[in-house]
Amino acid sequence: MDFVALDFETANIDPASACSVGIVTIKNNIVVDEYYSLIKPKKMIFDSSNIQVNGITPAMVEDAAEFSEVWTEMAKRLDGQMVAAHYAAFDIKVLKASLDDYNLAYPAIRYVCSWLIGKAVWPDLMSYRLDVLAKRISFQFAHHNALEDARACAMVLLRECEDSGIASFDEMAKKYKFSIGNIAPQVSLF
Repeated sequence: MDFVALDFETANIDPASACSVGIVTIKNNIVVDEYYSLIKPKKMIFDSSNIQVNGITPAMVEDAAEFSEVWTEMAKRLDGQMVAAHYAAFDIKVLKASLDDYNLAYPAIRYVCSWLIGKAVWPDLMSYRLDVLAKRISFQFAHHNALEDARACAMVLLRECEDSGIASFDEMAKKYKFSIGNIAPQVSLF
């Protein structure tokens, strides 16, 4: 399988408040690239609950690049790829909101959710949180670090594919009746 696992951490409930990103590239079921960056949010508003979860404080990102600067490296890894995220609705929302906040064009990507796939492949589990699924496959990681979460997502998704016996996301979507998400660059009508 070839895909790119993506994870964001945010400073607050605003999806445009990304404060870190992790990206892990998988080619032929092997990790071939990893990327991590702290991100300085445009609005430096950090909720204590977010800090408690991800450990990222305003002081840690004060000298970090803003999303628009980090996007160059991210785009190289995401554009034209199948992207996976654990609870993808969140990470795709953060990606779109961050791109919108800086008036940056969307990449052309398709995306899948390892949380939804886990529910289909392993229907008898009590929880489908990333830490629970990682424990199920004996993968240890530091939860709520964007790179560690992206790495865990990738390993969980590889095991989900292996356990389903399916070699493509299109086949998997058909078998388990889920849709593969799609983001396309905006086209001006004028």
